[in-house]
Amino acid sequence: MNNAPPLIYIASPYTAPDTWSPVRRQNLQQQRFDKVAQSVSVFYEMGLGGFFYSPIVHSHPLPNYNTVLASWGSAEWRTENYRWLSRCDAIAVLTVDGWHESVGVNDELEYANENDIPQFFYTKERSLVAQLQDEGVLRATR
Repeated sequence: MNNAPPLIYIASPYTAPDTWSPVRRQNLQQQRFDKVAQSVSVFYEMGLGGFFYSPIVHSHPLPNYNTVLASWGSAEWRTENYRWLSRCDAIAVLTVDGWHESVGVNDELEYANENDIPQFFYTKERSLVAQLQDEGVLRATR
């Protein structure tokens, strides 16, 4: 039996349509980053004994500091995200506006399907925690 804390991949939409102005795209990406960062922060505040990885939270600012990452397109980011997702015990989709249409989220869900990674969907952090505990991915903390 593996006693390591579970690693949960938090998927959420990020990019905006190419037809949008750069300022509008950046604003939406910042809003989406803020939302998922707040969500991941809540999980850690709850002291759940698991780890939560979000490619948006953990990657959003990096292209500002790294010219290689700044040059990456969707294919490179997809490869990077699959590397992380392959190590996770579950994927949880933050169902904010745009998640259904998100190419990235849909790609991640397809990868999860192909690799038998359990999938969860949430809008409220506590509802995800309950789902993860019900399925035995997270142990009840209290």
